[in-house]
Amino acid sequence: MAGFDVAVVGGGPAGLAAALAVGRMNRRAIVFEAGVPRASHAPCYHNVLGFPDGIPGERLMALGREHAARWGAKFQEAAVAEARRTSRRGRERFEIVLADGTRASSSGIVLATGVKDRQPGCGPLYEQTPRGVHYCAICDGRETVGERTAVVGRDPSAVGMVDALRDFTTDLHLLLDAEADALDADSARALDVWRVEVVPGLLETADCEPGAIRLRIPGQGTLEFAHLFLALGVVPRTRVAEGLGCRLDEDGYVRTDEIGATTIPFVFAAGDCTGGLKQVTQAMAEGERAAIGLAKALREEDGPAGGS
Repeated sequence: MAGFDVAVVGGGPAGLAAALAVGRMNRRAIVFEAGVPRASHAPCYHNVLGFPDGIPGERLMALGREHAARWGAKFQEAAVAEARRTSRRGRERFEIVLADGTRASSSGIVLATGVKDRQPGCGPLYEQTPRGVHYCAICDGRETVGERTAVVGRDPSAVGMVDALRDFTTDLHLLLDAEADALDADSARALDVWRVEVVPGLLETADCEPGAIRLRIPGQGTLEFAHLFLALGVVPRTRVAEGLGCRLDEDGYVRTDEIGATTIPFVFAAGDCTGGLKQVTQAMAEGERAAIGLAKALREEDGPAGGS
């Protein structure tokens, strides 16, 4: 496989924005993506500027790929097994090793590997987002106005999701998917003041239909809600970053500076894998910022993209 200026690992909003920016700065980019980006599961984004009627996540990602490809980005549907630091002509380079053994080289890397959402005891619910399963109150809270809504969590962090949803509905319920004593005293008091019902017990089954999500909890029977928000936390996808030697923060996210640079030269990171708000628009901004920073670093090291 030919060499590239920038290898982008991850084809979600951050990775696509990085690939677009790389192309617009006259650099060659290749994007590696395996599986379905997290953003593609969103049934409709209403907070992306320029789409007043909203846009499905899958469509947004398709347009992003088309946009980046128009400015030269190449795409490879493959998992990155490893990225290695190498040296060529006295200059550090990178070798990208794919799961099938194929290799590519690049002068720099943008890591946009994202996160994986933890799922409830009844099994993964990613495919149920069109039927009223949500992961973000900022993105989807507005759709719950006045409707019976449940939050699934296992610890006090789920209380923050409940609090955010109080802007939209008073018919709120916290399903612990855990034992009854999973909440601390402060969380329990807050939920009592907000008049939020707390239902302990592992979710056994989830039957999802638009406007009617039926959840079975042993000892509680079957409960029905119009909307279900998962607040079980996420796991950062940092295997490639760790293999390169990038430093992680105390929560396991890739540590970056104000322009997206990691602790490894010519390796930048953007989007959910760096922590912070998990917002599609923020991920796009971080992807562009990382690409700009990396392009500047390459220019300082190798000279202008067009040569002299």
